[in-house]
Amino acid sequence: MSPADLTILCTDQEPYPSLRRVSSSVFDTPVTSHPIEGSAFQPAETSSRTNTPDHSSTGSTDRKHLSPDLTDVSICCISGGTGGNAICSAFGRRTTFILPISDDGGSSSEILRCLGGPSIGDIRSRLIRLAPAYASSSSLGAIIRLLSYRLPAEASEQEVKSLWREIVEGTSELWDGVAEDRKEILHRFFVHFESEILQRAHKGFSFRNCSLGNVFLSSAQRFFLSLPAAIFLFASITEIQSQCSVIPAILTNHTATIAAELENGETIVGQCNISHPAVTEPALSDSTVESATNRSYSSPLPVQVRLGKVGLEDGIYSLGRGGVSQSSKKAINTPGGSNLVFKRTGEAEDENSLDATQGLTSRIKRILYINVYGQEIFPTPNPEFLSSLATRELFVYSCGSLWTSIMPCLALEGVGSAIATSTSLKAKIFLLNSSNDRETIGYTALTYIEAIVRTLNRHDSPVRQTHSRRPSLLSSTFLSSSVGGGGNASTPTTLDARKNNLLSFRIKPSQLISHLIYLESGKVDIETDVIEALGIKVIRLQGTNRFSNSRFSTESTKEALRHVMLDTSTS
Repeated sequence: MSPADLTILCTDQEPYPSLRRVSSSVFDTPVTSHPIEGSAFQPAETSSRTNTPDHSSTGSTDRKHLSPDLTDVSICCISGGTGGNAICSAFGRRTTFILPISDDGGSSSEILRCLGGPSIGDIRSRLIRLAPAYASSSSLGAIIRLLSYRLPAEASEQEVKSLWREIVEGTSELWDGVAEDRKEILHRFFVHFESEILQRAHKGFSFRNCSLGNVFLSSAQRFFLSLPAAIFLFASITEIQSQCSVIPAILTNHTATIAAELENGETIVGQCNISHPAVTEPALSDSTVESATNRSYSSPLPVQVRLGKVGLEDGIYSLGRGGVSQSSKKAINTPGGSNLVFKRTGEAEDENSLDATQGLTSRIKRILYINVYGQEIFPTPNPEFLSSLATRELFVYSCGSLWTSIMPCLALEGVGSAIATSTSLKAKIFLLNSSNDRETIGYTALTYIEAIVRTLNRHDSPVRQTHSRRPSLLSSTFLSSSVGGGGNASTPTTLDARKNNLLSFRIKPSQLISHLIYLESGKVDIETDVIEALGIKVIRLQGTNRFSNSRFSTESTKEALRHVMLDTSTS
């Protein structure tokens, strides 16, 4: 490495400021994507079936025709970290995985607190899962072991710092078996991460529960000023097959924060607080905000951000002037508790076993992205995301947390139209969760569909505030903003009314979802007749010993994809 490179490693300055990197979000310079040409899908004819088709592995259907080769099928799959990791091996080698960058829990939370940047935890875990299986004694096996390692969560800070020091100095036994050339690359980026932490020593970075894979990805992202470049380096070192790609839903070098607006008007900020809070606390409301007006606040804003005037380097829409209450800022930037070590709540086998402290005070109305002032922003998707939708054969909404894993990838400008108008997509598959979690207590299959259709329509052409004082996240004006995209803001109660409301949206349900697949052993109610009346085919995988755990597995996911491919080939 040249002296110039060493200088770059030890500074915060961009080495080549004249080079502009492609960006897609409101956090950076916006990119205007070319509209995808082609006519929109028309709603499928309403099925006359009243019963869900039985797709038992022991049924009379000829098995030879239910086993198409999935290896070369091109797939675009939206998923989060935990739920999607369990089934990612079911997809072929030509799969593009779209992942959110809004996770703020675990090791990622500490990196975000001290260094900022996009969250890379879900991306790291997916890359580790996609890495080929190697013998532990091989060099690549040793690399996977190194990047999968977490420093102890329960040890003292002094103990974990000692372990980290051994890693940085190259004396840790974790380096055993790593080839010298790749060791040099990995070691350089660990040293770079160390230098970044030392420059911010006043923030007191904690190495407890620290993932070395997260350290490497974060360090590479900061060095290249590009998350895709960091992903490429990670995939190259671990020899992940080149036709399989992992793409962040948003392309940015800044932190992406999501918030959940509940139906009762309350707002929860941050993925961890929405999905699996480390500390139980009430959602934020206007009353709690007013009571905190005089609290102190220290803003970690990028240097180019100014109140009422935001430069194109961040790309945040500058729609308002004037101040935002100190309490709103406090709500956005001060976590209710540490997310460094957390235990997921709401993952019981039966949603009825979730107690009142685990559930939300109200159902989630929508997910939105916010800036550091608590104002809604409208990110555009990664151009590679849109390109994948325009070229792949299958599109999959994977199982996982609906509002914090799937929705952050859908609540982006133009994604709805890209899905609906793609001429390459033969099927758009929704793998229904087998049970509900904290985010979806009481949901049925139709409720899931309503949430997806509303989100994609709302954010396809979002309604932006244009008045002089743009409301903050917690203001009453903001909470009553227009839904956009057609449909009613409030959900009708009867099944027939709900069906008609869904059909009134500009982008129809059948243009966004062609097949809904669920396991017979699942605990979520299925309104088969209503869903099929929307033009969506419902496929049930009958429970067998293979699928008895009530969750999608690699085998059951492959079975689902085969049924859809068979259906599309015969229709």
